[in-house]
Amino acid sequence: TDGVSRGAGFARNRAVALGRSIPESPHNEEQFSRFICLLDSDDTMSPDRVYEQTHSLLSMECQDEAKRTLVGCTFNRVPEDSTWHYAKWANGLSDERLYLERFRELTLVQPTWMMYRSWFEHIGGYIEAPLPDSSDAANNNLNPPPENNNHSVLRLIHPVHDTANTLRVAEDLRFFHAHLAAGGKLRLLRTATPLLTYTHTGGSQSSQTPRRLLLQLRALALEKTVLSVDPLWQRNKGKFCVWGAGRDGKDFVKALRPEFRERIACIADVDEKKIELGYYCNRDINVKIPIVHFSLLIRDETLRQQLQKSFTSGGETPELGFGRISKSREEKSATGNQPAKKRKLARLYVPTIDMKCIELLPNLPVVVCVAMYRTGGALERNVKLICRTEGKDLWHVC
Repeated sequence: TDGVSRGAGFARNRAVALGRSIPESPHNEEQFSRFICLLDSDDTMSPDRVYEQTHSLLSMECQDEAKRTLVGCTFNRVPEDSTWHYAKWANGLSDERLYLERFRELTLVQPTWMMYRSWFEHIGGYIEAPLPDSSDAANNNLNPPPENNNHSVLRLIHPVHDTANTLRVAEDLRFFHAHLAAGGKLRLLRTATPLLTYTHTGGSQSSQTPRRLLLQLRALALEKTVLSVDPLWQRNKGKFCVWGAGRDGKDFVKALRPEFRERIACIADVDEKKIELGYYCNRDINVKIPIVHFSLLIRDETLRQQLQKSFTSGGETPELGFGRISKSREEKSATGNQPAKKRKLARLYVPTIDMKCIELLPNLPVVVCVAMYRTGGALERNVKLICRTEGKDLWHVC
């Protein structure tokens, strides 16, 4: 607008508006311009893409559900080795994992999206950044009413970290969570040949979006759609556990707003050194959170005692290891043919931690802040031991 960029969301909203101004179709107006198909300017798509995705929506058994479905497709990456781990993950997600990993990343890549126009308009389109010299920007009014006046739709604008400038980015993440919060469905179209070639450009807007902002927005989505409203997360005064005392776990704690940060009962880990520290202390955000061994979260008392005995006695317990986070293409087993690790005597938590807190842990929901698929299966096996249900009382955010 007047030479001032207001972000990709603003531009896409204008493009959709152009579709409304096209002269009426000589055919049924309802059939005209029914769908919105997205494509970035540096990407290319198969000539069959529009047909395949349109057919996917029209052939759904329940058309009411189809009208609120966001359908994506698999893609090739150019250059071929760029972000290979992300491409492998996104192309390989099952229908169930599209939902269960929603707080980790976008499970459908935006340039592959297609949806009904009516649903796009129901959501209110993309969130737009105000003009830098507008009264909204000057008064820090970053959340004006949506164009369609649908106030029930989630508008993912962070009350602390968003500015008129940051609203120019992460438009896909904001729309994605608004879509899901409104009851939207996800579908990944898997074809023999991917329908899109997704170009990785180092200087692109998405590559320059701060990682911290993306985490803050995902944490906000978790707060608004799970922590604030899900009855399972309201029990025991809303207390919950964070899994992972490393960088990702600490970053997640910092990303939460204070009222949700206060609800963290503990941070669980398997690293003896982190557990020996006793607490995660951060004066900047005024927190002192106990760090405990993950076995304290296990609901089955017999299994919990068995693993705790093995851990604290220095026994051979290969099943308890996280494994090292690997960035290689090969997925090596956490144990393989390697000898089991001999552990020194260790403790499950420091003695200053309140025992009432310890006794509560097996009953609390969990947010896992350790990268999936990077530990040769060790993380996934350990998570299964605590007997939580993904998508209900356990969510992954990393």
